[in-house]
Amino acid sequence: MKQNNCQTSTDRSLNQGQPILEFVKVTIPAGATTIGIDIPVHFNVPHTFFMVVSILQSCSDAMVCISVAKQNYNNLGLVQINPTGGEQWIPLSNKQNSSGRVEGRWIKFETAIQDFFITADHPTSNPVAGNYPITILGTDDIEAVISERT
Repeated sequence: MKQNNCQTSTDRSLNQGQPILEFVKVTIPAGATTIGIDIPVHFNVPHTFFMVVSILQSCSDAMVCISVAKQNYNNLGLVQINPTGGEQWIPLSNKQNSSGRVEGRWIKFETAIQDFFITADHPTSNPVAGNYPITILGTDDIEAVISERT
């Protein structure tokens, strides 16, 4: 049987009974021949639930993968990830199979983690700024999400 950690009323009252939602924004390099490889994502506290909540619209169909260790993926001067079959990451989306936007993609772990890495591409558009933002939510207060993706 799964054991849940006990919280005291003081623990919850510090947040006045509201869910704890932590948002982290990371910047993905997106030059003409660059993809974002092993971009560190750090939360202030460990969480079990993570969801991509926002990504620059022109790069919305990016392949976004997470890993708990650096993958040292070789981009071979491409702007789109072409997996080799040997990667040890968890894909949240990809242009060919995800039918669009990465927002709303989520993952829940049994054990809370505080740090992970993102590898992401930008197949639709090379942003003028040479990079684009992705915002990720971390929490322990969400069990599941229904999210519309087009």
